[in-house]
Amino acid sequence: MAVRISGSLFSSLLFQLKGSSGDAVRSYSSCCLMLSVRCVQEGFLLGGVRSHSVADITDSQAHSVREEKNTCIQSFVCLDEKYSFYDNCGVPDMKKVVQLLGRKQEELVGWLSFRRSSTHRVSFREKTIHGKLMDKFEHISANVTEQPLQQTLALSTEYSFYHTTGRSPKVMS
Repeated sequence: MAVRISGSLFSSLLFQLKGSSGDAVRSYSSCCLMLSVRCVQEGFLLGGVRSHSVADITDSQAHSVREEKNTCIQSFVCLDEKYSFYDNCGVPDMKKVVQLLGRKQEELVGWLSFRRSSTHRVSFREKTIHGKLMDKFEHISANVTEQPLQQTLALSTEYSFYHTTGRSPKVMS
């Protein structure tokens, strides 16, 4: 499985996530003022899943056909607050998902989580939410994190898309 997202849509998504509100905590360093904002924002990824057959032909005339799935992300919806579609145990409420997305529910291909000042790994809460959503339908999850670089005012952004096969998440990018 592969994920396809246009550059302009991805930059728009990052712009929306980075402009999200959060609790600001100022900390002073010897070299400069460092503003650290801890924030978690979540949302839904909208688009479609396309599958097609790929035929591989080798010089020995061996012929094999394999099925490839591509998740094409065409839009996104950022949610205003944490826990807006699931409870404290990570169990999604599908009625809330329908309420938040309306007619766009049919285009739902995944969900995303954005964290600032955090390590780039899937949290236990995110694994639980992803697993519970996989029980309802097949989808992907995106994990985006941002961290300040040491001794500078620059920020580092990392992202990964995950699809669960069996019980373990598989990184797609």
